[in-house]
Amino acid sequence: YRRRDTPLARDGLQALSNTMAGIYFIPFKTGISLQFSFSGQSIPNRVDVKKEKGVKIYFDPVETAARVELNKPVVKQVYHDAENPATGPLAVFKP
Repeated sequence: YRRRDTPLARDGLQALSNTMAGIYFIPFKTGISLQFSFSGQSIPNRVDVKKEKGVKIYFDPVETAARVELNKPVVKQVYHDAENPATGPLAVFKP
């Protein structure tokens, strides 16, 4: 980014310097999390705030795996060969 010296690169450097990523395991849930759990999130959503403050990225692999299992029946309804080893989305695109 530094070599590019463009407005986009300068904004990117500022955002990257303030960006934080993490992988989390939530051992217990309370409140609304009992109804709906995030599998991942990138915050904030406002572009001006992202540019100034950076991005915080959260990822919960346990919740993501649970959602994959929940969605497999739906994928099987949409794709007649969903589990085909050569072309099926459930076989080709492993989470």
